[in-house]
Amino acid sequence: GMTGSADTDYQDVIVLDTYSDATGGKANALVLDKSTHLIKHYQAVQTATTWGTPKTLAYTDQYSVGDGELTEINFTSADHTKLNDIEAGATADQTADQLLASIKTVDVNGTAGVNAGTLGGQLPSSAAGNNTIVQRHSSGFIYANYYNGTGTFATGGNASGMGIFTGTNGNDTFGRSYTAAAARTLLNVENGATADQTAAQILAKLKTVDVNGTAGVNAGTLDGLGSGSFLRSDANDTTVSQITISNANPQIKFNDTSSGADDFWVHVNSNNFYVLTDRDESGAHEGPFPMQLEADTNKGYIFGGEVWTSANSTAFTSADNTKLDGIETGATADQ
Repeated sequence: GMTGSADTDYQDVIVLDTYSDATGGKANALVLDKSTHLIKHYQAVQTATTWGTPKTLAYTDQYSVGDGELTEINFTSADHTKLNDIEAGATADQTADQLLASIKTVDVNGTAGVNAGTLGGQLPSSAAGNNTIVQRHSSGFIYANYYNGTGTFATGGNASGMGIFTGTNGNDTFGRSYTAAAARTLLNVENGATADQTAAQILAKLKTVDVNGTAGVNAGTLDGLGSGSFLRSDANDTTVSQITISNANPQIKFNDTSSGADDFWVHVNSNNFYVLTDRDESGAHEGPFPMQLEADTNKGYIFGGEVWTSANSTAFTSADNTKLDGIETGATADQ
């Protein structure tokens, strides 16, 4: 135990052994370092072959505290001052509750308690600012530029279970809860409206609408024109404009609904203008035609007989005025 390198670490040794057997106790040796103020105390039993590990003696003006012994690490006056700063009863085994109770007694911003000046380096704010910690307004409101909630405002939502809508009233930026009726009013959609109605269902709904005093499909206009712009087929009507019928064989039928009455047509075909009649209610016209005017021959017919005009007969002169079919006045058949 009392060993060293040759020609280094020189020591002075004092051996104290007043009784040289085991009954007299252990042998002692004091080793004094020749290069610094250091004294080591060795102690061994009388039968030991080595001195073992020594203890270091301390000086009153300079000493060191080791693990269970004095060490060669100097303990200065400055170190003593640090120990003076430790309060009486301080321990290293305080619980989290004890530490929290102590922290709550600290006054940071004018109020005792856990009241830090910042949180994560950010200051609290009740305004809609950036890089601040949200703080409720004195009225209980929370102001923010935007709220991004991956659960509350997800890109995909629940398919059912919604009871209340959230939105603004259009006058301010405060969010409020609204009923389904309020949402329908905003969207101008009636209660129960669906997007899967068939054409027949839509028509049935339209027929219940009263537009001009009569329930049914009764529009106010047709192609933007009012009812006064159309001729009626179920009532007497007049027109102030021309009516043109364009067809290869245009015709107008006059159907007399009186029992046994004949029906008539006004008909145009191949440069001829006809007045036709259905005398037997067969639905088809038959001859002789009541009237036929041939535009290509300049002739006319009434019930099949040609109409005589100056163009197709001998001129009737003043001389003929005294005759009747060439017979002079006073002529008799018995001459």
